[in-house]
Parts: sequence; structure tokens; C-alpha cells
Amino acid sequence: MTYRQMTKEVLCHVKEMGYTHVLIKGLLEHDNEMGQTEESNVVAYFAPSSLYGNPYDFQYFVDCLHRHNINVYLEWDISGFSNRSDGLAYLDGQAVYEYENPLLGVHVDGRRHRFCYGKGQVQSFLLSSLFYWIQDYHIDGFSIHGVASMLYQDYDRMGGEWIRNPYGEKENLEAIAFLQKMNELVRKKAPFVCMIAEDNSGWIGVTKDPKIGGLGFHKEWSQGWINDYLDYIKYAPEYRQYDIWKLQYHAMKYLDRSFLLSTRLKDSALHNTTLIQKVPGEYFYRFAHLRVLYGYMFSFFGDKALFMGEDMAYWEPLVRIKGFDMERGQEPIHKNFQIYMKDLIVFYKERIWLCERKQEEFYWVHTKKAKEGIFSFLRKNKEEELLFLFHLKREVQRNYRFSVPQKGKYEVVFHSDKLEYGGVGDGGLSVLKEENIKEENSEERYLILDLQPISFVVFSIKGRKDR
Repeated sequence: MTYRQMTKEVLCHVKEMGYTHVLIKGLLEHDNEMGQTEESNVVAYFAPSSLYGNPYDFQYFVDCLHRHNINVYLEWDISGFSNRSDGLAYLDGQAVYEYENPLLGVHVDGRRHRFCYGKGQVQSFLLSSLFYWIQDYHIDGFSIHGVASMLYQDYDRMGGEWIRNPYGEKENLEAIAFLQKMNELVRKKAPFVCMIAEDNSGWIGVTKDPKIGGLGFHKEWSQGWINDYLDYIKYAPEYRQYDIWKLQYHAMKYLDRSFLLSTRLKDSALHNTTLIQKVPGEYFYRFAHLRVLYGYMFSFFGDKALFMGEDMAYWEPLVRIKGFDMERGQEPIHKNFQIYMKDLIVFYKERIWLCERKQEEFYWVHTKKAKEGIFSFLRKNKEEELLFLFHLKREVQRNYRFSVPQKGKYEVVFHSDKLEYGGVGDGGLSVLKEENIKEENSEERYLILDLQPISFVVFSIKGRKDR
């Protein structure tokens, strides 16, 4: 399928689902010896892949998306380049773009060479490539692949297989300086362009200003949260009370860093598998778990990103195949899941303030009910206050008494277990009863409701009155 052929299909799907951005992976001309996209083995940095057409076809693709107010982002891999003889490797028989010492200049896999970021010709080459995509193709943002392998000289290496920097440490000072220079230049020359880092090393200051030692990225991918969430739900409810800290940790972590949340498959515990294969339970319970997982994701801080096939809960991992089994995607349960994701995106876009990082607008309500399969938290701004309730038990809990932090009318505004989403049907879920119990020095407030198995509910608090 060419760039022009895929334009209509991509545009229709993006508009139907309500997406605002498209990130394209594996676009740079790459090593295709294995018959599949290998975006980490880049051969040429000034050309879109010829597998799908010519540069003018790709410009047409971008322009069509822009006409419908869809931003186009590009995965730009500068962590290494292919060792093929027709690429940059030993361009004139010597190390022109890479380090001369193979302990620095060649990645552990042996298939990629590492840029020597301190060389003037390397900086000129990479920055020219970056602004070429901005000026000639009107790219709106870049996801920088493999930042961790750029930052550390011992990345994926054993002791004795790497060289220390002049200060005796493992950080690649030239790479750090280049990333800072690159991001400062983008902010100055192309302030509308968003720079995103893919870093799994936990580097402090990825999105901080270079003037205070940061790298200067606008956002960074968040990959750790999904692994911790999957670890949390794989245990029986009676044991989850000991792992609730994993969810609380990420809530605090996101407050001082600008994250882009995703369930990204590559370079994570989900490599060569899909989410629906990772969540526990039988067939239909897996879809219920996925609905709760995405509800949790969309209720948190940060922008959100879904990768191809996620909104239909495909079983096969994209990294192993050329596309998806579209016939399977038309099965009722997959179509129901797509309806759920579409409604969840609408709910999120109507409350875009949910992506903001403000500590005073978030706090946990229940973390000690994990044994009962429940946790909840509150999100609020000046106009609205939302209570998110997550129920992860496989049984219905009838007439469940749920304590709430304040007075007010609790109205259900979203529920994951509706029939049209593939659930059992909420039966018009609503609060069955509200109770106020006065004790000696306080007054406790409760909602009484039926909780459906493996579901999440969002309450809007009307006429709220804080304690």
C-alpha cells in the first residue's frame, strides 16, 4: 500500500475515533533485509521509505491530514544507523560519522553504529535532517527513539565492554550536549514543533530546561506505568493491597515531569505480545480488564497515545506481522471495544483538563480497599469534580457501601460495562442510596450501589461541599 492509498483509510479512521495526532514509525529509509520495518536500522536520514512511494506521495499524505487539523509526528531515530555498506557506516573507509573505537562506535547488537555526537559534521548532518523534515514535509513533532542508548556509554554492555567519559563516569557527555543544543535550536527556530524523548533509563531532567541541566524535550514517553499496572492486576484481589504503592508511585512521579502515556509495546515488558494477551482471565474478562486499563490511563495526568490496533484490541503484535487481520477486527466483541474507546476519547476530550499536572487537583480516596478489588481517586478543577472508581473483582458486589469524601449529588457520567461496550450491561447504573452516618467527632458519607465485575465508573459531583 502506497502513501496515497493509505491516506484515505488513515484519515477516515483517525477522524472516526477522534484522534488529533498521528505518529509515523519506521518512515526513514531503513534496512529492510528481514522483510519488515526495522526503524532502528536507518540507512538514510533525508528520505521517506521508498517501500510506500516517493517523497511527493508522502507530502500529499501529510497535507491531507493537515487539512483536517490532524498533526503529523515522525519517529526520528538518531541513536544509531545501519552498518550496511550503502549507508553511513565507514563512509570513506574510515569512521566519519561514528566513533573510531568500536566500544563507543558500534552498538552491542553489531548491526548499528553510534553517532559521534561531538563531531561538527555529525551535528550538522543530524540538525539538517531534522529541519529538512520540518521545512519540506511540515512535520509537527518528533519522537526521538532510543535516547537511553545515547545517554549512557555502558548501555546494554557488560563490565569491561565500555569506555568511561573524561570524568570516569558512564554518561555520554557529547550526546547530552547535542540533545540540549538540538532542543534549544528547535524551541528558537521552530517553536511549534514538539520534541518527545523515548527514554527507559529514568534520566532525571528529560523535560527540564537545558539551562538548569535538563535535556530540553517537551515530553517523554511513560513506559513504566503499564508494567506496574499489569503486575498489580495479575494477583488475586486479597494480595493487591501490598502492591497499591506501585500505582501511587506513578501518580506522584508524573507531577513534576511532562509525560506522554502509552501502552507502548517495544522496549517494554510487552515486547512481542499485546495487552489483551497480558491481562488475566478468560476471553471476555480480558476485554473487561482492557476497558478498565484504558479508563485508568485516560483518567491520569499527561497526554495519551494509542498505537495501531489498540483501539480494536487486536491479538497479534504489530512487530511480527505486516498489518492486522481486518476480518477479525470486525467481530462483534472487537467492534464493541472500538465503540468503547471512541466514547472514552470523547469523554477525555470534553475534559481535556485531565491531562494537566496539578497536585492540588488530584488525591487518592481509597487505597486500603485493594483487598476488595477497589481503588479510587478524585480529579477536579474549578468547573468540575470527578470521582474515579475502579472495581477489579470478577463478582458483582451488590449494595456495596462506598465511602465518599464530601457531600454532593453523585451522578454517573461514564461506565465501562455498558452492553454496547461488550459488557454485561449496567442496567442504568446509578447510586441506589446515599447515607450520612454521624459519629462522635465526624460524619461519614456513603454511596450504596451495585458494582459490576471488572469495571470502572466515573461520578460527577454536583453541588459539592468540602468537609
